[in-house]
Amino acid sequence: MRNASAFEAFDRMAGKIEQMEAEAEAQAELHEQFTGDTLATRFGELEAMHGVDDELLALKRKMGLAPPEPPPAQAPARVAREGELDLAEQEELARALAELEAEEAPLRIKR
Repeated sequence: MRNASAFEAFDRMAGKIEQMEAEAEAQAELHEQFTGDTLATRFGELEAMHGVDDELLALKRKMGLAPPEPPPAQAPARVAREGELDLAEQEELARALAELEAEEAPLRIKR
């Protein structure tokens, strides 16, 4: 009988701890919403994942699911004026756009 009450007491304590953790998490979320830190937190998460995208692209290239890495770009023949993109930047944007369109193509077909 004594063991049963010890287990019950342990279960009650575990339940109280879980409730306190849930309340603390809810308070933190509410605090973020009222202070405007939600965006800062989200940007922090996205910045932390920045390297993951590069690793995923490298893995896709290794598996043949993405085009091979282009050779390193040479210095542009002219200096771009402020607000203009140099040739390497234009090519990079074109490649990124092509990749996005290729990823979205199956999504458009399914609709």
